[in-house]
Amino acid sequence: MFSADQQVLTKNYRYNKESWTQGYIVRRTGNVMYGVNVQNSVSVRHSNKLRPSHLPDRIPDHSIPLNILLDTFNLPQQTPVASQNTRAGVQESNIRKSAHTGCPIQLLQVDPHLKSYQR
Repeated sequence: MFSADQQVLTKNYRYNKESWTQGYIVRRTGNVMYGVNVQNSVSVRHSNKLRPSHLPDRIPDHSIPLNILLDTFNLPQQTPVASQNTRAGVQESNIRKSAHTGCPIQLLQVDPHLKSYQR
């Protein structure tokens, strides 16, 4: 039914949720059992948990360089301005500080006569 190096989708039951994950057949281990490599981990799956896959190995990169997009839509090509707050030039007044002062610490008190903790 399946051959070695054939791409397949395998049913997974991880996290109590059914999902299909792409992998490929490594070897046939029985009449209806196959070794399947999924994310560099080989596991044995029954043939009724496998489906042929026609998905590509990886998603092709169809990116377009930024300068072509900017020229196409007649947008100005601006270079990003370097931040003026470099480590050496940061002034104390420019640093944002939190106004939150925190909560007071509460320690647990153990009462030897009770079987629970009290605050």
